[in-house]
Amino acid sequence: MTVVASHPSALRRLNRVTADCFRRHLAPPPTLTVSEWADRYRRLAPESSAEPGQWRTERVPYTREIMDAFSDPRIERVTVMASSQSAKTEILLNVAGYFMHQDPAPILLVEPTIGEAEQFSKTRVAPMIRESPALRGLVRDPRTRDSGNTLLVKEYPGGHITLAGANSPSGLAAKPIRVVLLDERDRHPVSAGTEGDPARLAITRTTTFPNRKIGEVSSPTLKGLSEIAKSYRTTDMRVYEVPCPECDHYQQFVWKQVHWLTDHPEIATYECLACKTQIPETRKLAMLRAGRWTARKERDNPAHIGFHISAIYSPWISWGELAVEFVAAKGDTTKLQPFINTRLGEEWEERGGALEPGMIEGRKEAYNAEVPFGVGYMTMGVDVMDDRLEYVARGYGAGEQSWLIAFDRILGDTSIPFGKPGSPWNDLEVLRRRPWLAESGQTIKVFAMAVDTGGHSTDAVYAYTGPRYNQRVYAIKGSSTPGAPLVPRKPTRNNKARSPLFIIGSDNAKEIVHSRLRVSEPGPLYMHLPDPVPTDWAVQVTSERKIRKQLPGGKWVSVWVLPIGAQNHALDCEAYALVALRLTPLRPAELAKMAEKLAVPVEGQPPKPEPPPDQESPPSPPPSPPSRPRPSSGRGWMTGFRR
Repeated sequence: MTVVASHPSALRRLNRVTADCFRRHLAPPPTLTVSEWADRYRRLAPESSAEPGQWRTERVPYTREIMDAFSDPRIERVTVMASSQSAKTEILLNVAGYFMHQDPAPILLVEPTIGEAEQFSKTRVAPMIRESPALRGLVRDPRTRDSGNTLLVKEYPGGHITLAGANSPSGLAAKPIRVVLLDERDRHPVSAGTEGDPARLAITRTTTFPNRKIGEVSSPTLKGLSEIAKSYRTTDMRVYEVPCPECDHYQQFVWKQVHWLTDHPEIATYECLACKTQIPETRKLAMLRAGRWTARKERDNPAHIGFHISAIYSPWISWGELAVEFVAAKGDTTKLQPFINTRLGEEWEERGGALEPGMIEGRKEAYNAEVPFGVGYMTMGVDVMDDRLEYVARGYGAGEQSWLIAFDRILGDTSIPFGKPGSPWNDLEVLRRRPWLAESGQTIKVFAMAVDTGGHSTDAVYAYTGPRYNQRVYAIKGSSTPGAPLVPRKPTRNNKARSPLFIIGSDNAKEIVHSRLRVSEPGPLYMHLPDPVPTDWAVQVTSERKIRKQLPGGKWVSVWVLPIGAQNHALDCEAYALVALRLTPLRPAELAKMAEKLAVPVEGQPPKPEPPPDQESPPSPPPSPPSRPRPSSGRGWMTGFRR
């Protein structure tokens, strides 16, 4: 007589082993496609979706063919170049849920960083499992002993889903994986530690599976450097075509066909390419449901297909909302590039050749005072050398139109800390606190300052900036990552002085400075120069050149380089002055108000005298919390941005 263990825990283990064996060896292949599975089993969590409840593919019809490609045995790799608000993340989650439930396999989902992987697990994967009964029954409660359910690894019968950061090689080169999902591919670092391209490391783990699946989704970045765009161009390059409700002409939604009225960009229509009918937003969903994917070229690899979709198709953002965003961004590359990348899902193309000193000579003008009309407040950018401090003082007004006030140097040993005799930091502090005479007769002081810590007298920089952080004196350091954001959300204190430090995108800042020097007419973003321009400013601000460079991992990036023997202090200082501007808590609307206030003439009052070097005025009050700027509408009939 055979005795079978009857203890509840033993029975549960036996059931799991039996179910696992059945799934691996006896279960029939799945009969559902990914979209059919999602429509039947996937439920959206209220904390991560504006429309919680049962997933409905008909709400975003263009996702059906993308999802079903993952359940097509003929397809091995799927590339999705998409905008934000296009459901690209939900596509990945539906694919993951499908393989967990219908075709169990080891899955690897890669986010740009390990921190983002942890956040994605908590805010997207865990709620999906909790809200979808079919998945909830597969993954054990994390509070259960030996549950196999941790923050980054969730086991289920027949496989597991592991979340990893592209910046962590340990998470990319371990167990064999059948399904690899790469989220926000263009935001992945160039190399995972010293191991090379993180996407290559992850995909290498699938080589033992003949039925492997590789998915990559992302908004693109710079033309020629975008990995998702590069991958998309090797596919059949599918686009989603929708019929005009009037003439039935099928066409891809493109930005130049979105039209709006002069003063009301929020009321936008779409013009049919064929019959020129102005199609209202209310007919968009019907057009989407009648749409179809169309390949634009033959595939290089029959097993690799690609899709492109923009926010123009999104059911969650209207054409009018996109038009308002575009009008607010037009003319400012720092806002326009994200619009092109994340809203239109297109690459940003850098325009124009290298700047030369003679190209900016025409913007010189005579100032009637140290600070001309139009300026509302001033910032300074400081570059630190061993034997001197180089600085730029720049005034800003409405629309971030700006005026060069000063470009000069303070000589001295910069390793001598502030307060010691002979320290150049003493003179810098006097300069920061001095009143500058405005054309109205009023005076103005420097509102914010950014000081470089990168390589020269770092301890002295922290000693000067740390105590003045609440007076808007910021220590900064350029990021080593190409394409890093201009300014981070908050400073780090990861330095021996434990002083606030902002890691800035210096390449990005230099790109902005050069783009503004290309603005040819006074107005928003235009950079005014005094006549005469300070010695060598024009030469130094145009000295660097942007080139393409191949990194050790094989990836090509765009970087700024300085020719041998040339100097670039003016460009660095201008970049830092811009960073100081962006780190301040002022809203854009306040620039114009401050400029108007400073332009009020002073009658019969002489300018305030400059304080003597041995006296200091009271410190400025700490900044108020920053508030989000509101988009503004433009003027004129706009038909889109043409590059």
